[in-house]
Amino acid sequence: METDKPDTGVFDNGKFKLRLNQTIIKALSNFNMAEPSFCPSQVRQCNFSDSPCESIPTDAMRKGIVFETLALDLPESERSTIPLLKNGNVSADYERVIKQAAKFKEMKKEHEIMIYERQQLIEVPYSDEITIFGTLDFVSTFRENETTFHPKAIVDLKLTGNVFNTFGDFSWAFPFNMDHTQAFMYTMLYKMAFNEDLPFFYMVYDYSPSMNMKIFKKKVGSMEIAQLHESIRKSVEKIRYFDENGWIEIPEYKRCQTCPVNSTCASFTNKQKIEII
Repeated sequence: METDKPDTGVFDNGKFKLRLNQTIIKALSNFNMAEPSFCPSQVRQCNFSDSPCESIPTDAMRKGIVFETLALDLPESERSTIPLLKNGNVSADYERVIKQAAKFKEMKKEHEIMIYERQQLIEVPYSDEITIFGTLDFVSTFRENETTFHPKAIVDLKLTGNVFNTFGDFSWAFPFNMDHTQAFMYTMLYKMAFNEDLPFFYMVYDYSPSMNMKIFKKKVGSMEIAQLHESIRKSVEKIRYFDENGWIEIPEYKRCQTCPVNSTCASFTNKQKIEII
């Protein structure tokens, strides 16, 4: 939940000043014009402008915000308000989200979790022209198993529709196939800021009727950090390209519906792509 936005993304006094988080790095480094995963114009306006904007949360994002707010006892906000059905009741999905947040609190004792920092924003210089930042869900003690106890670990809470999902960006049934830029980034940020190598864990809960959960320890070694450096390089390269050639608008129905600047975008569309079956 990273809301602190960069002030600029253009050349200034001969230097290209950037603030990058894992979300921007992941999106830009994997961008493919043939199958665009985001709208460059939106990224420019929301991340590299003097008037940054905050994305409109999708239903899945809102569920995640509600889950983290309840699980970590964070201050409530408009984005963490639980939407009600027309009859005034909470939906079955959100009932399960609430129960999963309570389950996390119960599991804290089992895994000997004592939280030191919640929603810890870390920002460090990466180079003369780049600053990297990220907001860690929490840093805590963590009991990995009967013989392994970590006096300090980085833990990221995740909420998904089903932890046994086998496709898409959040296929937790096959975590080896997922993009783990976030784990690499948060591990490196902590090392750069505090000179400590901490283990990284995902605690993944779902809001399926079975209300499953899984815990993953993500290995982050020299190879993974090298991969992150390459992703940052590709991101900067892509930013330079768009800055020189134009941050074009790429309208797409689903993206446009939740775009925070759709009211002023000339390319906004309500047209859905027709699939031939």
